[in-house]
Amino acid sequence: MTGLIDLVRFSSLGAYKDALAERSEVFTARWLWGEHLEAACRHSGLYPGYCSLCAKPTEFRFSAGPGQSVNLREELHCRDCGLSARARVAASLLKMACPPDSAAKVYLTEQTTALYRHVRRHWSDVIGSEYFEESARDRIQAFMRDSLGLDERLRFEDVTALSFADQTLDAIVSCDVLEHVPDYRAAAAEFARVLKSGGQLVLTVPFLDQTQSTLTRARVLADGQIEHLEEPEYHGDPLDPEGVLAFYHFGWDLLETLRASGFESAQWCLPWAPAEGIFSGQWTLLATR
Repeated sequence: MTGLIDLVRFSSLGAYKDALAERSEVFTARWLWGEHLEAACRHSGLYPGYCSLCAKPTEFRFSAGPGQSVNLREELHCRDCGLSARARVAASLLKMACPPDSAAKVYLTEQTTALYRHVRRHWSDVIGSEYFEESARDRIQAFMRDSLGLDERLRFEDVTALSFADQTLDAIVSCDVLEHVPDYRAAAAEFARVLKSGGQLVLTVPFLDQTQSTLTRARVLADGQIEHLEEPEYHGDPLDPEGVLAFYHFGWDLLETLRASGFESAQWCLPWAPAEGIFSGQWTLLATR
């Protein structure tokens, strides 16, 4: 448990399937609650609840209209902190691993988001970064300043070759980045390298919860060209109107990749907290160095 969040952890696809069989009614009821959330709300676009990050009652906002399904992952933004459901889960799990009043050194693989802004405000030693061409620096820097109110130097990091020294970080938060990295195994090894013993990785990616093997959607050939193995999928990015190509949809084998990279343990976690606007499908990976 963290705050009001019920966090169920699974170390393998088999363990998850066993839980589905043993608690099928519970999982079905939770899915139905989220699927029909819009119809259950008294006021369209507003779901009343409690944000443990803000430590007060709030309203969670969504854009779905009558008869439509709510985007349970990317919407349900808290009225006060502005974080989506996905971002609030990540921040809550970071808070569980490294409380804000600790001296933890935290790294986020993002610097131009509301999540980074929230963590920067509440943790004392925080580093964020983006991956970009140098020609885009001024434009991204302006976005940080004008849209997020962040007046700081934009930092570049390549997650397959991080600039941090070995075992210097207490926690890493990486949200929906790894699927855009052609060599995600190199990134996993880098995360393990720079985390201290006992350090925590909080990770979100597109996850195929019924599939063992990761789906490779595209790959980079020896000549640098991209070969598409599936219909190209581009994810929205406020910094790039064309979106960012997704190379992977991950399966349960991502846990094995992290363990082989040096993590002591790795689990897929399924949070549930209807009072906090957290419903089914908010898969988040937690790994301990």
